[in-house]
Amino acid sequence: MIVASYACNALFLDKLKAYFPYFGGADVYRAILKSKKKVEIKKLIIGDSTANQIFDNREGDAHYYSLANNQAVGVCGQYLLLHNFLQAGNRPEEVYMLFHPGSFSNNLNQTLTYHYFLKPFYRDEYKDQLSENVVKQIEKIPFHEFSQLPLTIGAAWAPNIELDAEVDSLFSPISIEYLAKMDSLREEYHFRLYLVPTLTAESKKHQIVRYDYAVLAGTHMAKLLQIYSENIKCLPDDCFQDSVHLFNPLEYKDAMLDEMRDVKEKVDAAS
Repeated sequence: MIVASYACNALFLDKLKAYFPYFGGADVYRAILKSKKKVEIKKLIIGDSTANQIFDNREGDAHYYSLANNQAVGVCGQYLLLHNFLQAGNRPEEVYMLFHPGSFSNNLNQTLTYHYFLKPFYRDEYKDQLSENVVKQIEKIPFHEFSQLPLTIGAAWAPNIELDAEVDSLFSPISIEYLAKMDSLREEYHFRLYLVPTLTAESKKHQIVRYDYAVLAGTHMAKLLQIYSENIKCLPDDCFQDSVHLFNPLEYKDAMLDEMRDVKEKVDAAS
């Protein structure tokens, strides 16, 4: 009876879209709900948790609409949110993707993938947007077939995932594929797309030199990534909680707004 009661409660909460504040991943579910709303806004922000630290998706702003959430959803998850936003009838003029330099390596092969990607996105409404590469990766994850059960969705549980890294560069195969898909949306819906690096710890400098744009050579996205790399700014490690997330992120909001303006100018000039 306890299990049945918990399952019914989880299903009830899921149907109401109200359960997410009580479990991990609230930022992802909130971003999904926001992505399906029709809003009068011309500047959209998507991105990982380093973006969400500064442009919190819980807060509103007269100048931009934030769907920033968590790096665990990968570039695929960011694409799905952008696709939702456009399907809702929104027509942004500018889309800013704020990403930490290390986030592009996510190939949906992390322990966090189950809770942050499978539970919210491995659903019928998104399956036609999931590529063969994504589906193959999902099928390697233990218990992926149970990810949509009410008892699973309503639980703060995920299996340990020990997949091979499969990535020897900063761009995973899934990131490369969905960056290209995102660029296709840019062409179809006629918005300007900007990739903006979030602030990086000095100890991560070695990652920056490994950027290889050959993966998207000859495309508009390669130009965006080159400008992204040129604009990476580093801060001392003691500014960060964990070498990725800032201790006092709002102190750097003006700096990030300046960074967004700088990237915009460079991309517009190169277009």
